[in-house]
Amino acid sequence: MRATETEDRFDRIHRVLQMRQGLPLLKLGVAVMIRNTKGLVLLGKRKGSEGEGTWGAPGGSVDPRETIEQCARRETFEETGILLTKRIEPVGWNETLFESGKRYVTLYMDSFVDSAEPELREPDKCSEWRWFHPLDLPSPLFEPLSRYVLHWLTYQGLIE
Repeated sequence: MRATETEDRFDRIHRVLQMRQGLPLLKLGVAVMIRNTKGLVLLGKRKGSEGEGTWGAPGGSVDPRETIEQCARRETFEETGILLTKRIEPVGWNETLFESGKRYVTLYMDSFVDSAEPELREPDKCSEWRWFHPLDLPSPLFEPLSRYVLHWLTYQGLIE
């Protein structure tokens, strides 16, 4: 059996077991905390999905046979047009069970760009992208990000 067939079979078995136990399917997501040379962080105003009207980092679900880093680079480029060429570092995670029943473990990645301006490439998912000072983030934040942000600010050395 080829590796892809084994992975597809494993995914099907996992889904069936989750449904039989009455549990929502656990999905793996990635959020990328991108900072620029001014120290600002990029956030987008979400629309058309969980957390509509809240501010969140670029990211999304990890596709089958995709690494976490590949997902971070792909989602960032698809959503913002920014090509992450520097190192991407994992810095934390959290788990969220949304009211819709979706269940995610989100891995937060840290990245840096020299000079890049985001494009609005998925207007059905995001109404705008803006750079914010890490100590002056907009409100409301996407719920998983709002629970994570204190850890991230401490990791960045911006608060103790």
